[in-house]
Amino acid sequence: MSNVLFDTNIYLYHYQKYPDAVDAIHTELNKGAIILLSVVQISELLSTTAVDHDETIRTDMESYISSVHRVVDVTEGVARKAAEIRRLWKTCTGKNLKLPDAIIAATALLHKASLVGNNDKDFAPLHDMVGLDYRNPIKSQEELREFLR
Repeated sequence: MSNVLFDTNIYLYHYQKYPDAVDAIHTELNKGAIILLSVVQISELLSTTAVDHDETIRTDMESYISSVHRVVDVTEGVARKAAEIRRLWKTCTGKNLKLPDAIIAATALLHKASLVGNNDKDFAPLHDMVGLDYRNPIKSQEELREFLR
């Protein structure tokens, strides 16, 4: 069985019932993948102020958290790998990679998980830089933007 870590945006698109995100999660579950979630993503999923005003949204975000096979802590190893990724990113691009994205990528790398998300700008280059197995299930960014309007 393979390990899969969905980036937070895939959960949010799934919540909005965007077909590509729904299919991505459904496909991995049907393949028997072990679904991982970084503790950083718990913060991301629960950061919307809507969870304070809408119990349904809070419940739905909590259900994503509780439905994964394993929540992965930010260990010293993950923190060190995230720092390494950020240094390499800065050296290669001259820009900073956001810490949450570096932690998510480091978590996927150290747990030999495929990272499935819609963040090609930050995650796709990490394939060549550090060997990250990254896939984007969103077929059309334009269709996604239209859907989210």
